Amino acid sequence: MQTSEEHDSDPSGKKELRLWPGVAAISVQWLCWVVAPLAAPGPATGFISVGGGLAGGLAVAVWWAFLSRAPRPERFGFIALAAVTLFVASRLVDESIAEGMMGMLMFLYAVPVASLAIVASAAGTRRLTAGTRRTAMTVAILLSCGVWTLLRSEGITGSGSAEFRWRWAKTAEQQFLETIPLTIDGEAQVLLLSGSGLTSVAPRDGRVLWEHAWPGGDRIVQPAAVREGGLLVAEGSGFGLRHIAVKEDAEKWSVAERWESTRLKPYFNDFVVHERYAFGFDGSILACIDIEDGSRKWKGGRYGHGQLLLLADQDLLLVLSERGELVTVAATPDRFEEVARHSGIEGKTWNHPALAGDILLVRNGEEAAAFRLALEAE
Repeated sequence: MQTSEEHDSDPSGKKELRLWPGVAAISVQWLCWVVAPLAAPGPATGFISVGGGLAGGLAVAVWWAFLSRAPRPERFGFIALAAVTLFVASRLVDESIAEGMMGMLMFLYAVPVASLAIVASAAGTRRLTAGTRRTAMTVAILLSCGVWTLLRSEGITGSGSAEFRWRWAKTAEQQFLETIPLTIDGEAQVLLLSGSGLTSVAPRDGRVLWEHAWPGGDRIVQPAAVREGGLLVAEGSGFGLRHIAVKEDAEKWSVAERWESTRLKPYFNDFVVHERYAFGFDGSILACIDIEDGSRKWKGGRYGHGQLLLLADQDLLLVLSERGELVTVAATPDRFEEVARHSGIEGKTWNHPALAGDILLVRNGEEAAAFRLALEAE
């Protein structure tokens, strides 16, 4: 009778695969990746989905390399094939997929699918010849990884109702690229904010209208338009604010820097403009500056890395603090004046509030709440 040791060392290559570790790994992977987010949607299960999908792929690779009992060339050869195919496919996929989720979109979807393809092909061919198994697993890996190169965004291909008009290709310095619609001198524009500066293009054809170089920073803060074609633009990493003037003369655009100030230094929180003053966060403290010269009018109130809205009709700022408190502050240049304070939500709050009519909506990573605001005093 042949012993298990003789069976494992059988040079014929007909020894049976050990499948249960791979089946267990793929089961847990898909429970985390698909079932958990559907059963209990939320930030926590989102992390479980992402982590489980990638960790499951690693578990399948460990099973195949060390526990599957497959011949050595197959064990390491198919892992290498899967890694190379994923890498090549990531270079060939559509730009909308390649840059999705900070460059991780394809891997977050392809790894679980490729893992399932490897386990399923191994299970389906375990009693067939070694050549059949190798062919089936090769095809499964190539298809599960290569199928992502066939996916295209309708807006890019023009295959749907959207019509492709133009494309802007960012440079190596433009790791963050924000697009802002605005109108200057009656002409609609799309403002592109990046680490290299500002570029304005015509939305109809992508033609560059004007550029303003300002190297450094992430440019993640929304700019604010002021009168006479002026723009207030934040550096983006909490180092200052710049006022530029944009004008068109004889179909040519010009850009001039008026001033640069460190008196208002928003990090990722937006600022607002009311009359001739800008209100926002200077670090974690609220501040007001004059948009004519960038001089500070006042600074006060510690609200952490909060956010704010302008209630222009009431000359008020509605501040949502980092701790979830709702605070109203006078939007006047005379002095810092906190008008009222209310409890809002609990926990670290970095999200921007939203106002729909008289309903204020706030949220963070733990909860959301809606408040009805009094439109006028009774």
